[in-house]
Amino acid sequence: MRHGKSESNDPGKEDIDRALTPHGLDASISIANWIKKNALLPDIALISSARRAYETWEAVKTVIGGNTSEVKQDELYLANPGDLLEQISNIDDTVKIVILIGHNPGIESLAIHLAIGDSLNTTQQKLNEGFSTGALAAFELNNINWTDIKSTNTKLIDFIRPQDLD
Repeated sequence: MRHGKSESNDPGKEDIDRALTPHGLDASISIANWIKKNALLPDIALISSARRAYETWEAVKTVIGGNTSEVKQDELYLANPGDLLEQISNIDDTVKIVILIGHNPGIESLAIHLAIGDSLNTTQQKLNEGFSTGALAAFELNNINWTDIKSTNTKLIDFIRPQDLD
């Protein structure tokens, strides 16, 4: 999941400290409702250390409830796809569902990479149009080993943008 819409990057303010806008908060809640409705409640949340990513998670968590473990990671802040994959590969294989909340361009590049093995369909076409703030790409892993995650063993099951839920 990409974090929700955030404040502009004002001079003198660190990028990592940018907060969600009210629109970003609403979009995060919409996506959380979709997650709950589709029973994709995560066992673990990997969250960028950026304020906007953590605020996105907080909004999601208020909707989905549950006992999701949280891991706030500096390594996810503006991470590239390889770094994101590395963090995912460290997940214990007993974990069934993971949510990763990060940033573009890394999140989008990773999602496109993981979807590349799928035949082009409307879901993948939507993903190729761009990974807007607050969007969520849901993948199914065709094995139970997180260390082997790659495009040949993942399937894009859905790509949801907040505007799709309005």
